[in-house]
Amino acid sequence: MQNQLIAILFNLMLAIAHPTKQRQSMAKLNAELDENEIQTPMFIKFSGDSVPESVEVKAGDSFELKCEAAGSPPPVFHWKLDGNVVQGDARPNLYEKLHNVGKTTVQNGITISRIVVPCAEANHAGVYKCVATNGHGRIERSIEVIVVGQCEGKCQEKEPSGPKIVEWSDARFENEKNAAQLLCRTNSLLDTIAWYNDKRELLNNKENFEVLSNGDLVIKNNDWKNMGMYTCVASNEYGEDRIEVFFYPTALEDATTTVTPSIE
Repeated sequence: MQNQLIAILFNLMLAIAHPTKQRQSMAKLNAELDENEIQTPMFIKFSGDSVPESVEVKAGDSFELKCEAAGSPPPVFHWKLDGNVVQGDARPNLYEKLHNVGKTTVQNGITISRIVVPCAEANHAGVYKCVATNGHGRIERSIEVIVVGQCEGKCQEKEPSGPKIVEWSDARFENEKNAAQLLCRTNSLLDTIAWYNDKRELLNNKENFEVLSNGDLVIKNNDWKNMGMYTCVASNEYGEDRIEVFFYPTALEDATTTVTPSIE
């Protein structure tokens, strides 16, 4: 335990002292934490519906691309268009891991990500890749978007719209007494995020819960009464969007048989 804490502090100090090496230091820290604490086999795989190889979109219309993946640790997504990152990043969720230092963890879950284009133009055409990573594996899917016709200024005339939640946890599993991080990330950091439990209680300022600046909810010390559906609501002056997350607290003795989703 002492050696582990020393390694954690070393990598944190390295990231602070040398910002150019931050990604490398965080990757080492992520690997160190997972090696010592995850009790279930680490994996990552796509789940949900299959993705078509290509889609045609009429210029001026909206379109949405979606990917879903299961993993331990839970995946995070980023999207590329013709090789350039256009949404998200590959950094693991270290906040939860640092809360659980010295504890046995499950870190199992399903994550959904989507890219939403409200008005298609010629520059939105190309090959999109959704890339899922969890610090121990990387998988990707490609889809070509073909934009047909011209929008003739239609996109510039569109009214501002409400927020879109673009990445979220569909389900999370974590051992009781541990912290668990439920994802809810929008296409703008200016959106207001509110989290509710299945009793419709607002959790933003409630004891044992914390809403991070990126919209994620952290259940700091979960137990059986925290099991259930959680709702994330993103809003701005033009509207709102919402998603639901299922959270299940696992016991140490049944974690290896309970929390690995069975997805074909």
